[in-house]
Amino acid sequence: MHRQGAPALYRMLTRFFGSEALGGDDLTNTDSITNLLKSHNVDISAVKANKILVGLGLLVDKERPSAKYAGKIKKYKALTDQGLRYGVNVENPSSPGQTTPHYFVDSFAELLGLILGGINR
Repeated sequence: MHRQGAPALYRMLTRFFGSEALGGDDLTNTDSITNLLKSHNVDISAVKANKILVGLGLLVDKERPSAKYAGKIKKYKALTDQGLRYGVNVENPSSPGQTTPHYFVDSFAELLGLILGGINR
């Protein structure tokens, strides 16, 4: 069975029930932190934004063993339960089990306020 991930599941469910029945967030309208920072003309790096999000408890560092190199550990980021309010963890198709956070475009301004507020913490 092929795993579709949250955005594909959301698209399927909204065809039957509509987005309002599922809470109204459009899981298909997401993007990376890098692209969203650029589109909002914010002059901080994704690395710095991610560090702030980790500090706020919205993002967590995770690890998995490398499939290619025995004994090597790969690191990646994932949204926490609290962070899922602002986005989804998109599974990396070339590395099953590893995710990449994607953030809701429509509510990124709220998350951006938290990021900017966390710069001087």
